[in-house]
Amino acid sequence: MTDKESKPEIKKSKAGNFIISESEFERLMGKASKKGARLALSELGLDDEHAHLDIRDLRELLSAFKMAKRHTFKIFIKWLVIGVMTLITAGFLSFMTK
Repeated sequence: MTDKESKPEIKKSKAGNFIISESEFERLMGKASKKGARLALSELGLDDEHAHLDIRDLRELLSAFKMAKRHTFKIFIKWLVIGVMTLITAGFLSFMTK
């Protein structure tokens, strides 16, 4: 073991609980979180050297989807206004011909 990874000082209380220092707890939590993150990325298939490209592609796809959704709503509103204006004009013209 290196100086950084010296043997942890773990004590056991009379009640059977383990007692460790705060620095040792933080070291163990850091190690566990890194291992958990690697496992999660591995399960998602993002553990190879091309993972950053995959994530970039996913971000671009999400951005394109958001933009398409925004433009679809604008087009819907535009056609709705055109439809309402057409109905008003048709009603006005039918009223004028009577």
